[in-house]
Amino acid sequence: MSGDTRPSEELVKMATGVDVLIHEVQPSDSALHPGNRTASEWAAYVRAYHTTALQLGELAARAHPGLLIVYHDGRRAPADQILADIRRSYAGPVVLAADLQRF
Repeated sequence: MSGDTRPSEELVKMATGVDVLIHEVQPSDSALHPGNRTASEWAAYVRAYHTTALQLGELAARAHPGLLIVYHDGRRAPADQILADIRRSYAGPVVLAADLQRF
């Protein structure tokens, strides 16, 4: 399980071949930001502390988890957009988690 973090080689190394990778995600479009930050401030914040859907797709494509469970999406982008961005690089099984789900 990866918490709020940006992509890293160490994470790819530790997650390679796992049965399940649970990872947070943020929308790739920085225009979808909370009202208290500008788009450029939000993009800088996400780059420093989070992983976008596009980045997560690339990370998962390299790590090849048996199942990618995505959480903490900020609910600023529709689920289908988050999934489409992940799918640009990753073709494996993905679940967009909701509270109280079990796997």
